[in-house]
Amino acid sequence: SVTTLAAFVFMLWNLSAMITIPWQGSLYTIPGYLVWAALIYSIFGTILAALIGRPLISLNFNQERFQADFRFSMMRLRENSESIALYGGEAEEHHHFLQRFANVYANYWRIIWRSMRLNWWVSGYGQAAIIFPILVSLPAYFVNRAIGIGGLQQIAAAFGQVQGALSFIVSSYGSLANWHAVVDRLRFFERSMDEVRIIRETHYQIERKDGPRLLVKDLNVRLPDGRELIHRLDMDVQRGQRLLIMGPSGSGKSTLVRALAGIWPFGEGVVQMPQGDRPLFLPQKPYLPLGTLRDVLVYPFGVPGVSDVQLQQVLHLVAMDALVDKLEDARLWSHV
Repeated sequence: SVTTLAAFVFMLWNLSAMITIPWQGSLYTIPGYLVWAALIYSIFGTILAALIGRPLISLNFNQERFQADFRFSMMRLRENSESIALYGGEAEEHHHFLQRFANVYANYWRIIWRSMRLNWWVSGYGQAAIIFPILVSLPAYFVNRAIGIGGLQQIAAAFGQVQGALSFIVSSYGSLANWHAVVDRLRFFERSMDEVRIIRETHYQIERKDGPRLLVKDLNVRLPDGRELIHRLDMDVQRGQRLLIMGPSGSGKSTLVRALAGIWPFGEGVVQMPQGDRPLFLPQKPYLPLGTLRDVLVYPFGVPGVSDVQLQQVLHLVAMDALVDKLEDARLWSHV
């Protein structure tokens, strides 16, 4: 567009000198008359395209959100299908799926209708651009015969090139609105992560150290809103010791484990972990990765050089001898 504009704008400027406008018995020549006409026409078209197409930004943003919610609900259904079947919750799940899909469907139709209106305007704008340069040149053709048919055709061709180069936003507004929605959603995610990072860096800090044992000193564990779950916890666990953490639901047992694992930044205090060892934290809901049985057994460390004999011994210790010959089988092992 920039190259086309640079190539034809000077030609159109020179052609403007051929056009004189009669006014109160005199003839006037406006420098760059056709260039200014193309600029005004393009600005007018861009403003109307923005007014018509601007709602597409929020509509596309909502479509991304609605589709993500629907995909997430489908994923949860797949992961918990057996539990849902045992509960007999098929009808309720179907109702919720219809609601989420209705959001996707209704918003998609809004995008279609808004896009159709924008396309109608862009199409009409482009068709009118064929006639517009001839209309603005008619005074010179009919009044003083300063130009002929050939001149009109030359003006129309040059005007079309300049106007087309200036109308990039009009012709691409649908794509720009879609990109704008994607960027807005990514910026939303980025702002959310920045907010968490700022809270972690400015308000809370759990100091982590290496040492010979598990040592917790003056540990306060909080919720993201600042409410305190655990106050000034001290704990000293030597190698080989066992410790059972008990408490009512919501007292912060799982959150304490997250803080010890280093994935919960909201709090203050000191956590010392055994030096040179990598602790293994088992979540409340077990997770098995996709891949072969070998990949599952060595997860998450991915220990290289582990022999089949060693893995078979592990399976024997946990009474899973039926799986000793399936180390290279790739299945959804969490469902086996």
